[in-house]
Formats: sequence, C-alpha cells, structure tokens
Amino acid sequence: MKKSLLTVALGFLFISQGFSAYNPPVGRETLFSLGFPDLLSGSNSTAGGALYSAGPYSINVNPALTAPLQRVSLDAGFTGLLQTGDDTGFAPAFHVGLVIPTRWGVLTGALQASFISLDTAPLGNTLLARGGFSRDVTDKLYIGTALYGGVNRGDMNDWAVAADFGFVYRFGALGFLKDARWGTVLSDVGKTLDNSMDGSFPGITTLKTGFAALFLDKNNFSAGLSADISAPLWQNLVFDTGLQFSYAAKGITVTLSTGWKLNVKETYNGHGVPLPVAALAFKFAANTSKSEFMSSRGWQETDLNVSGVWQRLYENVQVISAGVTANFGARDTEAPVIRLWEED
Repeated sequence: MKKSLLTVALGFLFISQGFSAYNPPVGRETLFSLGFPDLLSGSNSTAGGALYSAGPYSINVNPALTAPLQRVSLDAGFTGLLQTGDDTGFAPAFHVGLVIPTRWGVLTGALQASFISLDTAPLGNTLLARGGFSRDVTDKLYIGTALYGGVNRGDMNDWAVAADFGFVYRFGALGFLKDARWGTVLSDVGKTLDNSMDGSFPGITTLKTGFAALFLDKNNFSAGLSADISAPLWQNLVFDTGLQFSYAAKGITVTLSTGWKLNVKETYNGHGVPLPVAALAFKFAANTSKSEFMSSRGWQETDLNVSGVWQRLYENVQVISAGVTANFGARDTEAPVIRLWEED
C-alpha cells in the first residue's frame, strides 16, 4: 500500500514539474480541429460523438472512425476566427477531405490550411496533408492509422511528419444506454511542429480516450452524450464533453450539438474557460439521377449534411465555422448471401 501511494505521489510530482516546462502558445493544442465545424462541435469524440457520425474530417480525431463507411464521401469546410477588442483581426482556416471505401478497407485523405496570426492566438500559417487507412476487424471493433505531414510559417518555421493510431469498440446496449462506444487514439507519434521556446504542438504522443452512447432513441428522436480526456505531451490534461439531439421527419434530419472543452494548462495560465459550442446540422437526400456522371457511377442519390458552429473560444476571439459533407450513392443495407454449394 505504501509503495502504491509513493508511486502515485512520484507520478504527480513528475507531471507537476512538467507543467512548468510545457507552455505552448494559446490555441496550438486545438490547431488541427480548425477548418471544419464537426471538429469544433460536440461530435468530435474519439468514439464518434454522441450520435455516431464519421466523414473525411474524422481522420483528424481518430483514424478508425471511418471503418464502417460504405460510400464515397467528400467534405469541405471553412472557419473564421474574429478577434475583437483593442486589437481586432480576422483569421481563416480551411479543410477538404475524401473517403474511398474498398474491399480491403477504407482510404481517407484530407488537406488543412490555416492562416492565424492573431495577437491572442499567434499560430502562424500552417499547411497539413493527411492520409489514413481503416477497417472493421469485427462488427464491433474498428482499427485505423493515419500519417500526416506539413509545414508551419510564423515566428519560427518548422515541419512535421507524424502518425496516429486508433481503435473504436462498439459495446451495443449497456443498461439503459444504446450504441455504447469506446474510442482511443495515440496521436502525433513522430516529429510535430515545434517552437523551441514553448514546446512542440500538438504535444508529441498524445493519448486521447473517450466514451459515447445514446440515452434516448425513440420516435425519430435521438439524444446522446460523449466524454473524452487527453494528455498532450503527457504534461497537460484536456477534457471534452458533448451532448447531441437529433430529430428526423420528412426526409430531413436536424441535429443540435453542444460541446465544452477544458484545457487545464490554458485555464491555469489565466486564459479562462471557453463557452460551450453551439452547432446545428441538416441532413437530407438529393436526387442526382439526372446527372450522367453521377448515374454512371451508381450515385443516383446523394446525402448532404450541412453544418455550422459558433463559439467564443477566448474572451476576445469568436469562432464561426461552416461545412458540407456529401455521401455519394445509396447505403447497402442488405446482408450478403452465402451459398455452400450450387443450388439447382
């Protein structure tokens, strides 16, 4: 018992010492979440969000999330950071991504560009490219990996090449909870962007794990929650929580999401606690059968998901983000037919 207490005390002391040495500029641990609204809202959990959703953007959160996708998917997003007060400013961020399912697994690629030189968040100009592979090992277990590389130009110029590894496990029903899921990702394994005065960003070998589930699913109405915790560079703690509600009627699904993030290091340094995110999304089907290009590929129907997010990130920085995800073709809902011998 005494040895266990001593181990815990030494571990806490080690982490506490690290806090004084690890001091990344404001916003750098969330840099990769900029550019697409679903990465800023309550749907960015490593377990797929309270209401499971995945798209090309998911490669930024957990590369295993795209494993169950069956259709080609394309997304694009824009985010604007508006600094108010004595020193005003505007900073944009962009995202575009693509998912291609194959018989061996799911391929995902994404590009992100951000130009953020605000006084509150001096993140510089960043260009990143990601490529990933995921697949379902069983009906319940998904695995995935991704590799990214990029450059940052600001007060200091640097480059990054790193990998992410993740998994998602679907428990199904757990008591009154439905579609319960556990997701974990070990991200930024390699060389991340660096600022020699403040440390790497995002933190090298960041472990993030989370849980998500539905607590209500009845009469076209669903509600769920998610909770994640991450440890950037093993010297900080970041808590993410999300709450989502959706209602489907007449071919349109409306989803309301809210999320809240607590960054222990930034709060400790006096940057305050951000307000919860407010996000709204609309999903509907579009008939594309009249397009010869779409019909020739079996994409007579296309699902569109349009989403938007607002958040007061810091006391004088507002974030507005909008994006669209297109899923091409109809989802396959029929199980395969297996024959052991030829029937007459």
